Amino acid sequence: MARMVVASVEPLTRMALGQWLVDAGHEVVGEADDGYKAYQLARGVTADVMLLDLDLPRLSGLEVLKRVRTRKLPVKVIILGASAVEALVQRCMDADADALVPRDQDPAILHRAIADALAGRRYFPLPDSAPLAAPASGSPFALLSDRELTILKYLARGLPNNAIARELSISEKTVSAHRSHLRRKLNARSLVDLLEIARQHGLMESVAPASMKPSPESDLSAADIDAMHAMLDGAPLPLHIRDLEGRLIACNAAFLELHGTTFEAVVGKRMTDVDWFPPHIAQSLHTRYMNRLASGTAKQADVDTTRHGQRVILHTWAHPFRNAQGELLGVACGSVDVTGRSDMARALWLQREEAESASRRKSELFLAICAQMRPAVDVLSDMLAELRDCGSPPASNERIGAAAEVIHRLSGLIDGIEDMMRLEEGELSLSPQPTNVGTLIDDTVSSLAKYASHLGVALRSRTDLPDEDMMVDPVHVGRLLRALLRQCVVGHPGGEVAMYAMTVTRSDGQRDIAVQFDATHGNKPVDPLAAPAIGLNLSLCRAAVELLKGSMQHRAPSALSTSITLRIPLHK
Repeated sequence: MARMVVASVEPLTRMALGQWLVDAGHEVVGEADDGYKAYQLARGVTADVMLLDLDLPRLSGLEVLKRVRTRKLPVKVIILGASAVEALVQRCMDADADALVPRDQDPAILHRAIADALAGRRYFPLPDSAPLAAPASGSPFALLSDRELTILKYLARGLPNNAIARELSISEKTVSAHRSHLRRKLNARSLVDLLEIARQHGLMESVAPASMKPSPESDLSAADIDAMHAMLDGAPLPLHIRDLEGRLIACNAAFLELHGTTFEAVVGKRMTDVDWFPPHIAQSLHTRYMNRLASGTAKQADVDTTRHGQRVILHTWAHPFRNAQGELLGVACGSVDVTGRSDMARALWLQREEAESASRRKSELFLAICAQMRPAVDVLSDMLAELRDCGSPPASNERIGAAAEVIHRLSGLIDGIEDMMRLEEGELSLSPQPTNVGTLIDDTVSSLAKYASHLGVALRSRTDLPDEDMMVDPVHVGRLLRALLRQCVVGHPGGEVAMYAMTVTRSDGQRDIAVQFDATHGNKPVDPLAAPAIGLNLSLCRAAVELLKGSMQHRAPSALSTSITLRIPLHK
């Protein structure tokens, strides 16, 4: 007598197995209806053998088995599977199962498996294909994880993503991710391809079709019907299968609902036998189908047509449907109405064109304003220079100097606005050349030293750059550095501004110039004439950083301090 645990999602299966085990002289010490409970039973009760269904919710049978083996629990594990196809036998052996018994086998087989497991022997019925000594790497499932194999089996049973998510207690997003991994690993372009691979390798259980029927005229085996059911049942999109003559032999509920008909009314009908499309369109669709059948290849296309009297744009696909022997039985077809999506795409395109047109008009307006202002600014600058040269009294010279400074700032803003407008229009481009960035930074600091001293700002700089030329655009980089340094100086009169530059290597090997600006406020107020320009100047700097494909972070922890971090990628 052995102490047994039974894990199966089906209550009748658990009851039948439990009664059979008791009649055979064993004791059932626990039952579980999902993988998580089965694992907890394996840990919590003393059992000799666990009968573990392969297809359990929350955790699959293989996942439970691996956890049991990881914790070195002494229980023998017999897997109950849909079949003993080579891929599953090898997977169970690799996971160190003690036996694999197909669910539809004679009870004597299960009795032998239990006896062998208790005696320390493994029991695996050989499939009709290659012996198990052959390497498993030749199987298309060798690269799949246990969870991916479980999801493939659920897909083969016709379950949609939300149902699989409920069964395994995971999110639909996770199921979608596993489906993508399955397509990539099995080289499948669609769900139909996945199901075809699963059917060819015996992963489809025999399931009686519920929402789909075969045509009475079709000569299909039970396995072929199961394959059609798995592809169609539960799919939210309209799907159907036609035979070698173009006659409909199977469809799903979504297809019948779309056309407002019943299966009995359309089975055995060709496209030209129904009134869903105008006659010339129906004939064209039938011809396309026969051409696809002759080529034996899959295809996707967008079709602008008329259906049930209304213009529609359909994204259609067709995939050859073959039996287990590779014989062509027909073509699986599907479509999705993308009329609204196409109309939305056109509306978005028109909105984008309108936005780009408005941006161009704005740029033209700003450039026109700058063009009108520049001559006036130049004239005012020349007039102030003449007044200074005339030997005006010291008090007048001080006012003249202040006015000249304002004119100089205004001229700089005009330059910045013109650059930003040209940047938006794509008229500015980079001209990288070998540049000593350290010298460029020293020149930037020197050019603003006098101005900083005038505002009572202590200007400090330090560089930790290699003494070599680096590929940058010296004009745009130099202008950006001056603008940011001037921003800090103007915004913190009587304070201190520190500038530190170094090179940084990213994980992908790309080198950047990293420049840090730190400014603290002093005992002087910000010039009222300069304050409005600070925000605009920062926007111009961000536009310049975008042009240089860099990044900039501006932080103002308090009203008395500012920190700017700039990173500019070096050209190779």
